[in-house]
Amino acid sequence: MKKKIILYLLIGLPLTALCRQELSKQSVNDSTIAQASIATLKKSILVQPEQEAALYQALLQERANRRQVFKQYWRTPQFRDKLAQATYQRDSIYQTVLGKVKYLRYRQQQQMDREQFELQQQVRTKQETDSLTNPTKQP
Repeated sequence: MKKKIILYLLIGLPLTALCRQELSKQSVNDSTIAQASIATLKKSILVQPEQEAALYQALLQERANRRQVFKQYWRTPQFRDKLAQATYQRDSIYQTVLGKVKYLRYRQQQQMDREQFELQQQVRTKQETDSLTNPTKQP
């Protein structure tokens, strides 16, 4: 009995503390991501303080849902569907909280941002390819 207690104190407690530390890092990460997402939303559409709180909670819930999907369904045929379902749940909450008009504006802004990012990636890739094929040319 004493050996089990000593073994638990030597191994179990440090592992428990390590697990708590990882969970704390995840929640800080989720919080940071949620705050950044809300800041982006504020730039594109007018968000009321009550809406901000509801959106923050929706984002935290979505992050938890996505983490659960990754844990449970990674490398399974259902993975893509479950991930899409988590995103759909977030979007339905967004639509409820923001209203249809603001939600559509948010989606349009999101699409434009995605297209702009893809164009930047294409330009960057082309520049890298050009610099590899023509090392004498300076971009």
